[in-house]
Amino acid sequence: MCKFHFSLDDVKGIFKALIEDNPDSIFETRTLGFLEKMHELYDIEIDLYCTYQHYWYCMKNVSDRYKKQFLDNGWINFGFHCFDEERSICDYSENFEDEYGRFENDIYRITGQNDSGKVLRLHGFEGSKGICMFLKNKGMQYLLGADTNRNSYFLDKSANLRLQNELMYHDDNTGIDFIRSCTRLEDVKDASFSEFDKEIRRYYDKRADLIPIYTHEWQLDKSEIRNLFENCCSISMEM
Repeated sequence: MCKFHFSLDDVKGIFKALIEDNPDSIFETRTLGFLEKMHELYDIEIDLYCTYQHYWYCMKNVSDRYKKQFLDNGWINFGFHCFDEERSICDYSENFEDEYGRFENDIYRITGQNDSGKVLRLHGFEGSKGICMFLKNKGMQYLLGADTNRNSYFLDKSANLRLQNELMYHDDNTGIDFIRSCTRLEDVKDASFSEFDKEIRRYYDKRADLIPIYTHEWQLDKSEIRNLFENCCSISMEM
């Protein structure tokens, strides 16, 4: 069955707001306030792919006072995106397991989530075979590949072409399943939505396991991106 998968990359704004504003509810943050409405209207779940640290921000400084509220809203899922957005994942491959462990410990402390995510998209679509196998052994089932013709992770040219053209690729050597991400919402230029709708329907035609709809957290502050996001949510109820 082809299932819509909604996600945001570079997630740190909600945690910054929890640090700086100390709100009574997680839904007082702009991002989660909007996503709560989408969940109520369209019953969506969302994967939030997190940045562990960025300049002054670090996940270790986020309070655990909201843990029960996160646990009570299981439609919000968290996954690793990168340790630091200013660094390539390949630049810290030797330390990846330790830095990933820091993310795991803090996301559990903050949200109570104790699994590592079944669907992930890494920063820059980068990751060595060793990193990807480490994540697979942690329980990852799918890696989301690039929405453009750039290379994804450790895949060679032939495998990348198959992923781009067929939307899916199973790597026999590692057992990892890759799915091409749909065009990020900030790059959708078709005001009528018709071309993007055709792109979404290609996943049905190819019988893909997932239709990966995504944008970046900071882009979700834009009204046009929110409108596109809601269009996708609406379509997910119809298909």
